[in-house]
Amino acid sequence: MTGDSICSEHPAAPTERFGRCLQTAGFALLLAVVATRPFLGEMTFRGSGFREAFAAASTGADQIARYDRSELARVHLGPVLLAGCLLWFIGGAIRDRLAIRYGFLLWAIVVFGVLSFISAQYASDKRAALNGWMEQVSLILAGFVALQICADRRRFAMVMIVLAALGGALAVKGIYQYFVEVPERIADFRMYHAERLAALGWAPETPQARLIRLRTLDKAPFGFFSLANLYASLLVVLLGSGVGLAADKIAHAARGFDQWRRGRKSGEIYTPAIAAVLTVLAACAVAVALVLTRSRGAIGAAAAAAVVGVLVALLGERLARHWRKAVLIVVSVFLLGAALVIACGLKHDRLPTRTMRYRWYYWTGAAEVLADRPVLGAGAGNFHTAYLPHRRPQAEEEVKAPHNVVMHALSQYGLGGGLCYLGVLGFVLVGICRPGCPPAPPSPQGRTSRWRLVVVLPPMLLLLVPIGFSFPVIVPVAVLLAVLLRDRAVALLVAAAPLVGRLVYEYQGGSVPLLVMEVILPVAVFWIILLALLWGGGRLGEALEVPGRFCRIGLACGLGGFALHNMVTYSIWSPGAAVVFWVGAGACLARTGGARPKPTRFGYCPLVYAAAAAVALAALISIPARARISATEQAVDRLRAGNIAEAAELAITAGKADGYDAIAAADAARALLFAAGRTPDDADVKPMIWAEEAVRRDPANYVYWRLQAWIAWDRYYPSFRRYPRIRVGGDKAALATKLRLRLSRDPTDPMLLSDLAGVQYALGAYDEAAKLLGLAIEQDPDAMFLWIRLGDATWRGGKLEKARTAWFQAAQLHRASTDGQTSITSMGRAVALNPQAARNRLDYAELLCAVGNWAESLAQLHAAERIDRALVPNSVERLRGVQIDRLELLRARAGYLLSR
Repeated sequence: MTGDSICSEHPAAPTERFGRCLQTAGFALLLAVVATRPFLGEMTFRGSGFREAFAAASTGADQIARYDRSELARVHLGPVLLAGCLLWFIGGAIRDRLAIRYGFLLWAIVVFGVLSFISAQYASDKRAALNGWMEQVSLILAGFVALQICADRRRFAMVMIVLAALGGALAVKGIYQYFVEVPERIADFRMYHAERLAALGWAPETPQARLIRLRTLDKAPFGFFSLANLYASLLVVLLGSGVGLAADKIAHAARGFDQWRRGRKSGEIYTPAIAAVLTVLAACAVAVALVLTRSRGAIGAAAAAAVVGVLVALLGERLARHWRKAVLIVVSVFLLGAALVIACGLKHDRLPTRTMRYRWYYWTGAAEVLADRPVLGAGAGNFHTAYLPHRRPQAEEEVKAPHNVVMHALSQYGLGGGLCYLGVLGFVLVGICRPGCPPAPPSPQGRTSRWRLVVVLPPMLLLLVPIGFSFPVIVPVAVLLAVLLRDRAVALLVAAAPLVGRLVYEYQGGSVPLLVMEVILPVAVFWIILLALLWGGGRLGEALEVPGRFCRIGLACGLGGFALHNMVTYSIWSPGAAVVFWVGAGACLARTGGARPKPTRFGYCPLVYAAAAAVALAALISIPARARISATEQAVDRLRAGNIAEAAELAITAGKADGYDAIAAADAARALLFAAGRTPDDADVKPMIWAEEAVRRDPANYVYWRLQAWIAWDRYYPSFRRYPRIRVGGDKAALATKLRLRLSRDPTDPMLLSDLAGVQYALGAYDEAAKLLGLAIEQDPDAMFLWIRLGDATWRGGKLEKARTAWFQAAQLHRASTDGQTSITSMGRAVALNPQAARNRLDYAELLCAVGNWAESLAQLHAAERIDRALVPNSVERLRGVQIDRLELLRARAGYLLSR
């Protein structure tokens, strides 16, 4: 232990003891977040839980999925990380021992924070950009503070043990998923696939439904994440931690074995060997789980890391004397490989294998995004909308990330912010390659100032303001536990945090067995493994003295493998994996001893105040997000209970709560439409107001332009909403019987006649569908959509003249209006923002055909076919079934009307 250990028990002045307690509390918060986030399903992007619930309710699903709280975890835990960093700064200021290692890194982080915040102000989706700013600054700063703290050997040991315990717990989860949960999920989905898709709000023929089906039927485990690839990437770091700790425990047991053997008693067991075996088993479980993921990139990165680790362990001091040359060789090989990949891609405009071909398309699209906005980038969390105008037809998915850390950083933050981020990342990766040695002692401190409490008091008070609004429990609890329990507070918070995180952010009520399986058992496994790893063979906690050179080598190799895997994935932007990487990297760099801690050049005041300002800003950013999330969750609960009116009011409340959030505004528009039903008041303009607000808040997102287009179209031609094309899935005959029963009670209801006609059309009974539509037209002869559908049904039934008569009658009902022009303009804008989406062009073609622009409608249909042909045959984006039928009908209709 170093002489300046935070956990020293020597008598000290009250200010010294209080400062140590604050620093202990800060370390406890950092490690608690590290232990919590891998147990949460936080996404790398934002979505609308209400939209899915609304879509499920609109199809009459029996079950509606609950609201996803992952964004709540993101807006909570980012400020908590920053608060932990601030507590460490304040504690050091109170002790007058705020000596910084690698101070230039802190200034690089500050520059990155400023540039990325400016980028967020000019992003299209400011809420996503601000959330991303808060998250990335908190993660990198947490790594920097870990670099300062883990110069203490016991602190480093605690980080290693927590990472190894996380690896064991997540491995157990993955293995259990592979052999139990996944087979049960696949069997359930195959039996009730229509119901499961309906609960999520997706029709069977949509790309989202096909993607869900593919992922549901995939046997690869994914832990608590959404994708197996992200889970596998995290396991690379945790595997390195576990192997390093196991090797050090084996070495520790071997050193004491001869002495134990000479003095052992009959029947006595050498307990350090048992402790080492338990650690080896935990590491083996991580390796098994990694193989089960079948992630070729992660497994390859882990294998490369293992080879490097073995070489470093075997060559030892010989390699340490020439570590700079070794690093230069590794970097040269990496750059040469990257150059070859780029050269191959530029020559052939693709890379070998289907996966890498798509990666090349993503990377070149990201390069075009950077070319569009080289200074500020698209903004954090805004890549997907900035990428779509540059997407190729062959690229298939509307990806959220370019699957490459370099292109992701540059396209999000621009050249300035992106290079700062990559510079910090590159220095850390090179720094952890430095040979391990005892950290240099701190430089002599200056004269202790009696006014240091006065200096740091304002930041402490500033911290209390956001704490009262944003995270009112965890920070004061951490400080109180540190005052009462000293170092034991770290272990207590690390153990309790995953349980609290699962309860608050994942568990949403249910039976006791569900609580046990989803919350208690996963955390209990973590506790058991944590206790086993803390045991060194004697007293509990003895393992804190065990970690040595193998721990640092294993962790460094795991971090390097993780970084290598992020050349083809985006796990470093996933909160659960990123917090492990950055804190682990800081801890590993701390044990290199490569820099002497120095007092800050301008004193500690600027650092303390800057950290306090970052915490306050992050907390203030999170306040409206928390209010919006709370209102949206309540709206989903009301929707699940069938109370549509209250759900709409709460959706409006959510939209007003967060002025940056376009998703909430769009949710409010959809909720108002759903509450109005199929016969809305034409004078009701609220849905259009909220749709326009969504466009104003995020003008680069084509989804909101589409929403505005369809709302304007509903106002222009209410019949399109009154008689929609109903989603027909599952047992069509049973649905037809149900509709006939309802129709027998009111045989002249045009909406029931239209719905039954839709089912008959899906069944292939075109004449029956035409007959029902004719009866509906008798009740509502001015409904353009009924005439269009009558033409479709008769055309499919082979009665071409009747079809043309019906289509011509629909065209005669067209009247120019402002709403119609708004709809056409908005849908055209949506197509321009996402030009490679064939379904966008189908919708645009339908609107153009209805207003009489038949030539342009045919042009959009030709473009949709061209895009569809460019996709691979089994692509989830290919037009199928209903979409192909719709395209053929639109072509026949537009072609006939144009010929007249």
